[in-house]
Amino acid sequence: MTSPQPGSSVRRTFAAESGKDGPGDGRKGADSVAEFQDPEEEALSTYFHKQKPVGVVEGTSYGLLIVAGLGVALVAAWAVVKELLLEPAEYRYFNEALEKVREDPRVTVRLGQPISGYGQEAQSRSTRQRIPHKVYNAQDGKQHTLLQFQLRGPAGHATVHADCYVEGGEVVYTYLIVDVIRPVPQRIMLIQPAASPAASGAFSPA
Repeated sequence: MTSPQPGSSVRRTFAAESGKDGPGDGRKGADSVAEFQDPEEEALSTYFHKQKPVGVVEGTSYGLLIVAGLGVALVAAWAVVKELLLEPAEYRYFNEALEKVREDPRVTVRLGQPISGYGQEAQSRSTRQRIPHKVYNAQDGKQHTLLQFQLRGPAGHATVHADCYVEGGEVVYTYLIVDVIRPVPQRIMLIQPAASPAASGAFSPA
């Protein structure tokens, strides 16, 4: 008669006890794990759906808006600096006087359109851009600028004489005269001068 091998009874006992756990007990364990995982996965899914990443197009749009805003601010700042610090007063007077004479029909009918303005008759570009002027202190205590520049249109040529100053941030003219040289010499008084030594509009260019 063969004697049982050592340990065989232990294996049989373990197998028997293991066999007691039916398929239902395995499913119960899996169900417990699933019940634990489902709420966690649902919470993570909800979180990541709420925290949507910024798309490439949306991010690019924000970047373009910021760049455009900075560009507008820089242009505005440059205009202020140019007017207050870099642009001489005579060029401001020149630009405003030029606009006034361009709008006057008595000037446009004689010179034609468009009308260009420049400082002096010369071949050199820098000399043409230089505006002849003279600064003096008037009896009213204000600092005046005598201005002289040239006009040219398709039909003629003229010289502009002006006496102006700034008051309350605006340019005020003591007089503004256009002397038409061609086609027919003629003086046009846009702003009538008061009686003064400079009323003729003639001065030696600075």
